[in-house]
Amino acid sequence: MGHDTITVIDEHAVLACSTAEANIHLSGPAAVAAWFGARCRPDRTTVDIGDTTLGFRHQKLEWHPDQQAVTVDGTVNGLHYQAHLTLRRVIRPGVDGDLHEATEVWAHVELTPARSAAPTARTIRAVLRRGLDHLRRELDASPYATR
Repeated sequence: MGHDTITVIDEHAVLACSTAEANIHLSGPAAVAAWFGARCRPDRTTVDIGDTTLGFRHQKLEWHPDQQAVTVDGTVNGLHYQAHLTLRRVIRPGVDGDLHEATEVWAHVELTPARSAAPTARTIRAVLRRGLDHLRRELDASPYATR
């Protein structure tokens, strides 16, 4: 990596559903990828957005069901990436002022070298936002949701 800085991408959504319910839908790397419009295989994940296709080659892909997380690192478009998606239980206020259980879905990606990451980072942000919006539409269905 040398003296290159890292491009960091963080996106998240808070869903008005329990982490147990979210876990049912995000039950492994392939299920997680599908919510983001991607296809996951053991050696790579591919995703199309607009006219762009990204191919993430995996050097390491791990599913941590006990930690409600998937971690992956490898290469994409000549860049090294490290990424993870995690779920965690949070509490949020509902429209009635009461507090309700919710789930935060957090996606984090680091790309190096930063000097050549901007175009890929824009595409990754778009993919993450699309996937999180998809999760919101499908899982954020509680009558207590504050949209």
